[in-house]
Amino acid sequence: MNPKIQWQPWSKEAFQTAESLDKPILLDISATWCHWCHVMDQTTYSNHEIAALIMKNCVPIKVDRDQRPDIDKRYNMGGWPTTAFLTPNGKIITGGTYIPPQQMKKLIPQVLDYYKKNKQRIEAEAEESERKQTEATFHAQSIAEEDFQSVIDNVVHVISESFDQTHGGFGFEPKFPHSDALAFALLEYRLKNHKALLDIVT
Repeated sequence: MNPKIQWQPWSKEAFQTAESLDKPILLDISATWCHWCHVMDQTTYSNHEIAALIMKNCVPIKVDRDQRPDIDKRYNMGGWPTTAFLTPNGKIITGGTYIPPQQMKKLIPQVLDYYKKNKQRIEAEAEESERKQTEATFHAQSIAEEDFQSVIDNVVHVISESFDQTHGGFGFEPKFPHSDALAFALLEYRLKNHKALLDIVT
C-alpha cells in the first residue's frame, strides 16, 4: 500500500500531537489559485518515499492562505506554497517556498537531525527574532510625523517602480499577488487622489 500524507488542520490537537511525539511540524501554506502549490502537491507530496518520510518524522499541517491569513502573515517564507518546518510550539526551524522532490528527500532528514540537536538554540533564536520585531514595531510607532510621511512616500515610489506596466503585477515572474501593496495603493488613492495608484490596482 502506497503511503499518503495525512494532513491535519491547524489546531491545538495537532500541536499537542507534535509535542507528545517530539516531532517537528511540517506546515504547508497554499491556495486554490496557486499554480506552484498544485505542482508541489502533484510532485513532491505525491511521492511515496517523501510521504513516508513526512508521516514517520513530522506532524503535517495544511493551511489555506485565504482562510487563515493570520497564519500566512506569521509564517510566509516569501510566496506560495510556503513550506515551513516548526517546533511543536510553533517556532520556525527553517523553510522555503516550492521544494522539488529530490531536494525534499534530503531536507527532511537534515531538519530532523538539526531539530534534535539544537532545540535550545532554535528557541533562543526565535525569541531573539520576536524581540527584535517587537522593538521595530515600537520604533515605528514613535516615528515623527514628517519621518512617517517620508516612509509613505518611499513605499509609493517602490510600488510604482516595481509595477509591470505591460503585464500587470509587480516585479518579474514568477509573480505572486501582493494584497498588502494593493490595499495600501487604494488607501493612498482614497486619501490623496493619487490616480496612478488606482491605475496600478485596476
